[in-house]
Amino acid sequence: MATCQVKMREDRLCGRNIYAHERCILHCEIINKDINLFNSELSNILEDKSSEFHDFTRLIFPKDTLFPKLIKKTMFFEFGSVQGGAPFLGVVFEKPVHFGGTKFHDTADFRDVEFRDEATFGGCDFVGAANFLGVTFKAGATFSGTTFHKEALFRSATFRGESWFGSSKFVGRASFYSTVFQGSAYFADAVFQSAVSFLSSRFEAEAVFYNATFKDRASFADMVFKGRVYLLGANFENRLLISRADDASTFFENEVDFRQVKLLKPEMVTLYKVGLHKTRFLLTDLRKVEFLDVDWYKEKGKGRNKIYDEVSPDPETKSFDYPLIGQVYKRLRANYEENLNYAEAGDFHIGEMEMRRKGEKNIFNKGIIWLYKLISNYGESYWLPLGWIALLLLIFPFLYMLVGITSSTNVDINQNFETLRDYGSSLTFSLSVFSLVREKPYHTINNLGHILTVLESIFSPVMIAFFLLALRRRFKR
Repeated sequence: MATCQVKMREDRLCGRNIYAHERCILHCEIINKDINLFNSELSNILEDKSSEFHDFTRLIFPKDTLFPKLIKKTMFFEFGSVQGGAPFLGVVFEKPVHFGGTKFHDTADFRDVEFRDEATFGGCDFVGAANFLGVTFKAGATFSGTTFHKEALFRSATFRGESWFGSSKFVGRASFYSTVFQGSAYFADAVFQSAVSFLSSRFEAEAVFYNATFKDRASFADMVFKGRVYLLGANFENRLLISRADDASTFFENEVDFRQVKLLKPEMVTLYKVGLHKTRFLLTDLRKVEFLDVDWYKEKGKGRNKIYDEVSPDPETKSFDYPLIGQVYKRLRANYEENLNYAEAGDFHIGEMEMRRKGEKNIFNKGIIWLYKLISNYGESYWLPLGWIALLLLIFPFLYMLVGITSSTNVDINQNFETLRDYGSSLTFSLSVFSLVREKPYHTINNLGHILTVLESIFSPVMIAFFLLALRRRFKR
């Protein structure tokens, strides 16, 4: 008598009686097959105590399939087909369950299901909506390579182990509202063709979005990230919102890799109330990104704002790429200046110049940039050149007293330092040199004194110029 030749687990042939089209009731593709007979055969499998697992490989599940609320054995649903709604509402799986390669033709209803062991949905095809509302995954959960054609709802789900969504494809809207990821979450190379929301979700371990693509709106609002976040090479083609939960004391507690991120509409990207202390931005264009009430890295809470690329070397090369870091600072400066945030823009300008100085290989050019920093902190401080001016007017009078100057009455002021009047006369002479006055009340009496006047007449306009430029830069804004 002919039997069903469909290969099940480990290439074992089904061997059941033929129902139609050379297949048994379990593997027959007829939509309106005898549901009572199907459920009866299904019960036989579930009640079989001789097997260590339940083998449902390549089974075709019709609508109204009945499953018990507690399944104690490992289950293999691989490469099967579920023609009606998935009949797993509220089911508890005590052992591993494998749905790899299964096709769900209608709404897959896994609401309030509890997976106490590993759950595998890799390569599944959800033609209808996938409803995982309130599901608990106590061990690893794998959705790698899975396609969600309609809504993918993981609202209020809990992933206690690692969750894998690598290379998965979300055609319809995806919702991870109030989802808790206690283990590492992997979304590398995932594609979100419609809007995706991680609103009020919580990542307690690392979150990996390497090269993920977001074609529509992406919301990471009211979020908490406790582990490392990897967005290296991610593509955001529409609106992006990242904000901290109101009850969260910190956001991005660990490193955030935001390098090489492509922002197709950067003017629609907002980072709100987030800590960027350990965020890397190399090769990401931030000129149009909206930064609202964000915190940048500061050494011991003081000093200028920095990006983490300047603080910590590249994790792969263990070195600093100063030209590229400077490029990030340049774009941030342009961003903040356009939005009239001049104090922060000044910090990023200093960062830009610092990277230029550290990356400069020509010693002469490096020295010029260093002097620019020493004199006016790259044009961002008018107090520094003012201090240098005061120092020049303090030191040069003493120097003139050492080398000696003379008045029109031939009274020398020299090394004797006898009275404050001598210093006052030297100060008067120094001021006349500093201000480039031609008619001076005193004159030098030797070549060394002449050299001092030349040096002061060079330093004075330079310092005044740096002071005025810094003053103009500050108040022109």
